[in-house]
Amino acid sequence: MKGVCAVILSLLLATIASAQDRRLAPPMLQYAAKFVCGAPKAGTANANVAASGRYFTAINVHNPSAWETVSFVKKFAVGLPQEEVGPVSRFVDVRLRPDDVLQIDCGNIRKHLGLNVATFVEGFAVIETRDELDVVSVYTAANGPAYEVSSIETERVPYRVMQGCPAQTTDISTGGSAVWNVTVDPSSGSTPRPASVMTPPHPWAIPGVVTFVSYSTAGSSLNPFSQATWTYEMRFCVCPLQSLQSAQPQLNMTMIGADDKAQVYLNLMPIGPLVIAQPSAGPATLINSAAAGNFHLGLNVLSVEVTDMASGGTGFGLSGTITGTVPCP
Repeated sequence: MKGVCAVILSLLLATIASAQDRRLAPPMLQYAAKFVCGAPKAGTANANVAASGRYFTAINVHNPSAWETVSFVKKFAVGLPQEEVGPVSRFVDVRLRPDDVLQIDCGNIRKHLGLNVATFVEGFAVIETRDELDVVSVYTAANGPAYEVSSIETERVPYRVMQGCPAQTTDISTGGSAVWNVTVDPSSGSTPRPASVMTPPHPWAIPGVVTFVSYSTAGSSLNPFSQATWTYEMRFCVCPLQSLQSAQPQLNMTMIGADDKAQVYLNLMPIGPLVIAQPSAGPATLINSAAAGNFHLGLNVLSVEVTDMASGGTGFGLSGTITGTVPCP
């Protein structure tokens, strides 16, 4: 009988532990608050979007908890007239202490989207979090020379439960499936454009391990652009629903070499020391470690600046992966 009781007790404890695990990992919630900002100009496509006047939106985000600080990410997505898709800002991390309130207004929205203060804009403020929030939008419209208020309305924004993202591994190896583009070219070539695999292979290339790419197929062995710097970029995405605090993506760069030297960046932040004159696994651990904390939710950019110090050929090569990624939209 004691054995049966022990089994029942074990099953009960396992059930409680499983329920606790589920509480520790609540689903991701998304709030999509509509915004309308600015004055549509007569004679433009925006004149068909809203009536003549001036529109304002203020979105209040409140942490209703009496004891817990909550984290969320926010971004802004714009719709354009005539069924055109507009810009989408990158996600920004936000923390709210108990009972704190954050206001998002038209000035904030334009700033995150890189728009002029007079631009008429409408779209959605998107908030994603694992904690319930109070999200309330306040809309006002005004007309006349003094822009006196003619209407006001408030709206409580409901949340939807989001589906999880399947984490994948992205190949970043040059000359492989990764798409490396030339984005800065002192030789005045068009940018962005795909980097070229060097043919014949660069002397420092290692067959099956690292392939060198350059701004031209030959890497311009008679390169007249000494002391010049080229920039190469590769883009990948991190699931917006992923908590960077609990599931940090991992950079696994195994080898990099550059002719003559290079600097590696992740989202414009330097993550690796200069790599001089030959392939070397030495800096890889430092680069991988320095990448932690520099990943963004959504779009990320890995870039390499390569400087040619003499008049010989130039290029770079690396092999590796980034885990915890998803296909970019």
